[in-house]
Amino acid sequence: MTVCYKNNNLTVIYKSCFDKRDCRSLLECSVLCVSQVSCLGVLQTDPKTFYYHKSCSLLEFNDTCGGLLLQVHLKHYLFCGYAKMYNLSKIGWTGDKCDVAPQNCTTLKTLGFTTGFYWVNLLLDPYQPPKLVVCEITSWGQPRFILFKSNGRSDHNKTYAEFVTGYKIDESNYFIGLDTMYYITKYTPQRIDIEVFFGVIVEYASWFFMNVRFGNTTYGYSFTWNSKGTGNNPRYQVHATPCNISYGAFFSAWDLDRDGNTSVNVASKAGAGWYFDKTLECNPLGRLPSVMFADEENGQMLLPGLDMVNGSYARYLDYVKMFIDIF
Repeated sequence: MTVCYKNNNLTVIYKSCFDKRDCRSLLECSVLCVSQVSCLGVLQTDPKTFYYHKSCSLLEFNDTCGGLLLQVHLKHYLFCGYAKMYNLSKIGWTGDKCDVAPQNCTTLKTLGFTTGFYWVNLLLDPYQPPKLVVCEITSWGQPRFILFKSNGRSDHNKTYAEFVTGYKIDESNYFIGLDTMYYITKYTPQRIDIEVFFGVIVEYASWFFMNVRFGNTTYGYSFTWNSKGTGNNPRYQVHATPCNISYGAFFSAWDLDRDGNTSVNVASKAGAGWYFDKTLECNPLGRLPSVMFADEENGQMLLPGLDMVNGSYARYLDYVKMFIDIF
């Protein structure tokens, strides 16, 4: 394909600027473009015709395009996804003629993204701007929403407002936000899994809650569910007990006490926010003893059924995370 590009009254004629590709949409063609080192962008000439924009070889300078059969204005379209990161504005994809925002993490798998974690803005509610979430594609191809992750070595003693909007400390420590969690479960209740992964001596322990909904700000981002259980690892006989979360429990932080205990601020004692139920017996966002000061008495990570304070589990912790599998 040869094109003409007119600039400052001179016409620059290029050859092999574009390679035609058969794509079902500009989004699909853009994703393909990302995987090609030579691709600089995507040009759409009509609803069903897409071209890769590559580096071009200059032929000559002329006053006109000189009788070329095909004359198009060279335009470099931004593609929607780059380096496995989506870039969204409040109204959808950035860039010209881009498709609408994806609805959930399965979109990544559909577009060919492989095992890994991806920070993605998703359109979880048609009446709201996209929400930033973490999508995981497991080694066996299962797409997930990751709601929080902690390696027990960072401080998650955030304000209530930070838990509402979400925060990121690093790739191993983040909380996606109560507001986003509400929108993920707003229309359909979900199964919530909490997984604790260890290295060297054990693999993992996990527990789950069925038919979970997170409330909105009016309802204190309440946690409602109808059953719970454990998903133990039979190979290593690792047993974990589900956190004791009452039906409709509110989320608490050090600056907003909603744990139902009138004598003690459990979140302050825990050094982290969580759905505390009057007593401090589950604290997945707490810290490991190895990173606490010698005179600190509170703030340890507590996981029912696992001795994270004095036992051998603590030193082998890789992470604890909460997630939703998408089917």
